[in-house]
Amino acid sequence: MKVSTVIPVYNAADYVADAISSALRQTRPPHEILVVDDGSTDETTNILRQFSPPVVCIRQENRGLSAARNQGILAAGGDWIALLDADDIWSPRKLEVQCAAIERVAGAVLAYTGHVVLRNGKIVRSVEVPGEKAVTQALRERCPFQPSSVMVRRDAVLGAGGFEESMRSGPEDWDLWIRLLRRGGRFACISEPLLTYRHVPSGLSQKTEAFLEGQTRFVRERLNSDLPTFRRWVKTRRVISRLESEAAIILREHGSSRYTRMILRSLRTWPLLLNWRDRRYKLAAHMVLAQCVGSRR
Repeated sequence: MKVSTVIPVYNAADYVADAISSALRQTRPPHEILVVDDGSTDETTNILRQFSPPVVCIRQENRGLSAARNQGILAAGGDWIALLDADDIWSPRKLEVQCAAIERVAGAVLAYTGHVVLRNGKIVRSVEVPGEKAVTQALRERCPFQPSSVMVRRDAVLGAGGFEESMRSGPEDWDLWIRLLRRGGRFACISEPLLTYRHVPSGLSQKTEAFLEGQTRFVRERLNSDLPTFRRWVKTRRVISRLESEAAIILREHGSSRYTRMILRSLRTWPLLLNWRDRRYKLAAHMVLAQCVGSRR
């Protein structure tokens, strides 16, 4: 099993060296580490010059994350691709554990792991991922694992058409995983958090809303296109409503006044309870109350 690491990077001078170093420290080293510089304008290019093989740098004009990933996959000499975003960090045993999991699951085309979230230099939470029996249903509602946790067969990605390059601010990873499943691929799960996902707050409110719009478009047009009409309508409304409520929480946590509009938008999209833990109405009431108190002051 020959593994190529693909790291797309755009203006990530503060982080990319950490990502590359985590790939170099693997107990099962990758065959190569392909860093695709997607037209960076900061110090990224100078930092990449400090590395030598097995690190190989590929530079292209800015075409977006999906195009950078596709370029790395096309150039890769391995039969498996381990994706790593430039601001994330692998645990040293990640590739070793994933290779073992792939050998365990017959017909596997993809392996994913759990992850922890790093914010302001501190681990703030550990994210569980659905098991192998639950992942298909989970993907009908959300993208439950990070791209940097994924190792995927190169020929499966190419056969599915690669990452959709038109999705420049949307769920290009979620879209590809769905296409792989529909082609009959099996996924292997490693519940252990072998990835550190770095939370980068820069421009978060704008990115949150742009990403939500990309997700919404994908959910409406592609996600559950194989379902009967009414079931697809219900599933689409519920999924979009949940995405909107999650965006509202992120906006609120980062001080954006647009969170109120977003939670109300979620309730309009699907006014019924999403599940027994649905707290949207309570959250909306709390938001309105807080605004009323603030306006009186």
